[in-house]
Amino acid sequence: MKLYTIAFVAALAPATAAQSSLVYSMDGDEIPLDGAAGLESQRTFLQDELIVFTPGGNPSARTFLSYDAQWAYIGDLDNDGTFVDSSSDGPGGDTNAVFVKRFPAAATSVGPRDIYMSKEANTNLGGLVDDGGVFRYDAQGSIEVFVSEDDLNLATGGSIDLDAICQDDQGNLYISIALDSGGFTDADVILIPAAAITYDANDNVSAIVAGSAISLSGDPELNGWVANSGFATSVGGSAASTLDLSGLEIDPAGGTWVSPITQTAHPNLLFVWSGFSNDGGILSTAGGGSIATINGVPMASATATTGAQIGLLPDSTGLGGIMGLGLIPQAQPMSLENWPRSLITTSTILFTRQEVGGATPGGLVAFFYDNLPNTMGTAAGSVPLPPSFGGQLLGDGSVEVFSIQSAGFDGFASATTQMPTTLWGSDLYILLQAYDVASATFSTPSTIDFL
Repeated sequence: MKLYTIAFVAALAPATAAQSSLVYSMDGDEIPLDGAAGLESQRTFLQDELIVFTPGGNPSARTFLSYDAQWAYIGDLDNDGTFVDSSSDGPGGDTNAVFVKRFPAAATSVGPRDIYMSKEANTNLGGLVDDGGVFRYDAQGSIEVFVSEDDLNLATGGSIDLDAICQDDQGNLYISIALDSGGFTDADVILIPAAAITYDANDNVSAIVAGSAISLSGDPELNGWVANSGFATSVGGSAASTLDLSGLEIDPAGGTWVSPITQTAHPNLLFVWSGFSNDGGILSTAGGGSIATINGVPMASATATTGAQIGLLPDSTGLGGIMGLGLIPQAQPMSLENWPRSLITTSTILFTRQEVGGATPGGLVAFFYDNLPNTMGTAAGSVPLPPSFGGQLLGDGSVEVFSIQSAGFDGFASATTQMPTTLWGSDLYILLQAYDVASATFSTPSTIDFL
């Protein structure tokens, strides 16, 4: 059955003022503020996943790029015959940095494939990028590298583990590193000037001049910005005195700050640090250090930064810190995740639940699958769609609908299946997606691999 022959009624939404969404990752697993209707995968933001939140919009964060979707996008890039290489992590493991392109022009809309990231390892990435490189999942079964670890090492003169990266509209790069290297510390804002960077036809970095990186600020400045902002942790205390700068982005409020080291002016930066003294707070270099404001909403508090400002629910010790930070035009893709696992062996159960977030509240959601050839080194195809459809349809377009459910008022829906025991050891590869009838939108994909 061709899914795109199913009749639908397009939802018409009233025009609203343009807003920005945060795309970020955390340094520990966290929970959305509303608990995601109790759906286990939707309510757990893992460290290798990307989260989306629109300040002033839905009060709860949502999944932007799940580890299920990452396996579906990458296919068997490492050519080992397994399409889901881990039951608990995505390709490359945890996300260390998030990056959104702004040069030569910022995108007007950004989806899960458009966000670049850096991972803690290069496993399952086909040897195309190291753990300090920055990449995205572009076409099916491939990745696009924005900047390599080798080029960043060349620029800094060290052997770096990237922790943060952003770009201004002039093509300058601002980075931070996880461990001291090349004369730079993990608290430094490091500039790689656009004049030292060669961009290729795809606006990716093809070369960087050796030794071109410059430290703009260090520990004293970072601690000063935090102190001047008045930031308070979830229990009303002060941030730690030793901070690891872990996320950078251009402040949408504009303005500049002056480096006390080089005496040069640069765009104000949003910044975060890892560890429990951050509690999900986002600050700015503006005014010598201040609480950032996005869509008119403060991103931290001078009384208690609880996590609600980024749509997360704290536990008894508050939240951890943000590990990667990007700012995009408002977005909330419909996401599909598997529970309890995506890699099934003879030692695991055959019960599976597909969980959707971001569907039309109260609308119909069709769950479907596509059996794919488990051919070493391949990935699922992609079906061209008319512009009236949202999202992307993967596979060959011949799919089997196995459940149609009504989403709750919060946009969550799920479908459960008890699979036959014949699938144990079958080496079968299944691609799953969901379709939101009212908005004619396909969810991000998930996969199940049987070993």
